[in-house]
Amino acid sequence: MPYGNIYYNPEDYDCEIVDELDYGLSYEFDKVVVFRRKTTDELAWGSDSGCSCPTPFDRFNGFEDLDKLPETLADFELAVRRLGYREEVSADKLEFIQKVKKLLKA
Repeated sequence: MPYGNIYYNPEDYDCEIVDELDYGLSYEFDKVVVFRRKTTDELAWGSDSGCSCPTPFDRFNGFEDLDKLPETLADFELAVRRLGYREEVSADKLEFIQKVKKLLKA
C-alpha cells in the first residue's frame, strides 16, 4: 500500500491530478478533484470538504475509493454544482465540467 495522501502524493498511487475546483472559504476546503491513473488512463473523481483540521482526501485509501467516470458523470456534475454553499452555476464550475466532458470524449 502506498504511503501518503492521494491528493498530496498522487504519484504514490500511479495517479495525477487532471483538474480541481475548490470553493472553500478561509481555513476550509470544499473540493472536487479529477484524477487520472497513469498506467491505464482511467479517470476518476472525488469530493471532500472540511475545516482546516482534517487533510483533504485523508479518508481515501487509493484510486479505488474514487468514483469512476463516465459512469457517474451525472453525480459528478451535481457535486460540482453544489460546491460552494449555493447551487449557483458559476463560470468556473461550467468550465470545470466542460474540461472533464472533453477528456471523456478524447
